[in-house]
Parts: sequence; C-alpha cells; structure tokens
Amino acid sequence: MTDVVILGASLAGLWAAAAAAGAGAQVLLLDRDEAPAGPSWRAGVSQGAQPHVFLHRGLRAGEELLPGLRHDLLGVGAISVDTGRLPWLGEHGWLPAEPSYDVLSLTRPLLEDVVRKRVLAMPGSNAGGRRELRG
Repeated sequence: MTDVVILGASLAGLWAAAAAAGAGAQVLLLDRDEAPAGPSWRAGVSQGAQPHVFLHRGLRAGEELLPGLRHDLLGVGAISVDTGRLPWLGEHGWLPAEPSYDVLSLTRPLLEDVVRKRVLAMPGSNAGGRRELRG
C-alpha cells in the first residue's frame, strides 16, 4: 500500500519524496522520463546544463531532509565558496572581506543525481514500496 504518490521526479519531487519518506510514509515516485544512469543533462529541465549555486539556506534545508548531503556533494565535485570572500558592492561601498556563508557550486545534473540516489536509498526504498517508475 502506498501512502503518498508524487508526480514528477525532478528536484521538487525528490525533495517531497524525501520529506514524506522521512516522516515514515511509503512513497510512489512517478516521472514521465526515464531517470539517467548518472549525472547528465535532461531535455525536459530548462537551464539544466548551466552551472548552479546551492545557496546556504537551501543547503541547510537539504541537510534536514538528507543529513550528510553537503559532504556527499563535495565528494562528487561540488565546490565550496565562502560568500564573505567574494567582492560585494553595496549602497555604502565595498563590503569588507570576512568569512560568511558557504554556498556550493555544481551542475544541476550532479545535484539531482546525488539527491535522487539518496532518496531512493532511504530505508525500505525497494522492498517497502518506495520506488521510481520509469517511462
């Protein structure tokens, strides 16, 4: 028996599946496209081939759903950038360079691949009815 059905297995669907599964629900994740075998650009994702920045607050939220996500992303090639070390021009001039929030720079396909693998590896993902249907 499936408690939750999620239509769309892109990032929004994957985050929803992580939240539902983390709350103990059995999740059926449906998508019209076949999931790529690894990190690769998908035609249905606009701007999917462009570099992305995972902002600090988004990364914190991702860590709440998938603990260790930052570590996993760094392990596959994401680059950590301290925003306090970047030049910022504000209304009163240039801000001093001092440590601030970390962001991660990576590609959308890389982010989506790591999140998909983490969500599908959640407890009970195969035998418990939590799966991704393809095609």
